[in-house]
Amino acid sequence: MHRGASRAGRRAVLGLRVGAVAILLWKRHKRQQSLAQAFGTTFDRQVPLEVTVGIAIGGIVMLGVFTVEWTLGAVQFTGSNGMTELWWRWLLLLVVAALFEELLARSFLLGGLLSLLGKAKWTAVVISALYFGIAHITNPNATIVSAGGNALGGVMYAVAFLGSGRIWMACGLHFAWNFFQGMVFGFPVSGITTPSILHQTAVGPEWATGGAYGPEAGLVGMLSRLVVIVLVFGWLKRRQPEKSWGKLLRFE
Repeated sequence: MHRGASRAGRRAVLGLRVGAVAILLWKRHKRQQSLAQAFGTTFDRQVPLEVTVGIAIGGIVMLGVFTVEWTLGAVQFTGSNGMTELWWRWLLLLVVAALFEELLARSFLLGGLLSLLGKAKWTAVVISALYFGIAHITNPNATIVSAGGNALGGVMYAVAFLGSGRIWMACGLHFAWNFFQGMVFGFPVSGITTPSILHQTAVGPEWATGGAYGPEAGLVGMLSRLVVIVLVFGWLKRRQPEKSWGKLLRFE
């Protein structure tokens, strides 16, 4: 990409974020909300549960990804390693990255779009998901396919954000997806290699495994995103049994 076009793209993304935050703050003033309510960061005794559910769903589904690919012979186990000092540093980095990305993509961008678009919530989800996919296009080994896989991840996190009304479940889910993917099972995380407990190599077709980019760019990983969405909806239905599936899907 031409350097000028790249700079223009970054300015456009920055403008989109700033505009979304401005809309949120304006709506906050009209609705007399606190900043925490406007950004979906309210904190109470349910927060640990929401984070734990997000981590559990992400961890279980990523275990499924590894199990499916290993059973199909698409990955080859090559060894294991302990939790080194570098591993612990990466753990902290993933915690911070999950919170930071959820604040940008869900609290600020999706929240602003929801305030602007009103009842067209799925339109806001799609726009924010496309942004999330495009935001990863400069990662190592990224392709149009991987951008689509990341966009699907944006839908996954948006469902958790909208269904719970705040970012904590999405943060747990986001952290768990990256943590178990890279630091436990040894997959690349959106094209980035992290220290890992298990060492493995993708030997199956790239369309299935995602190759050097990781599961987000492969069929198994993309289908697992859909499994996460189903599990999140299942949890939301359990927490709100009085709602019909139609109302739940519309996040009413």
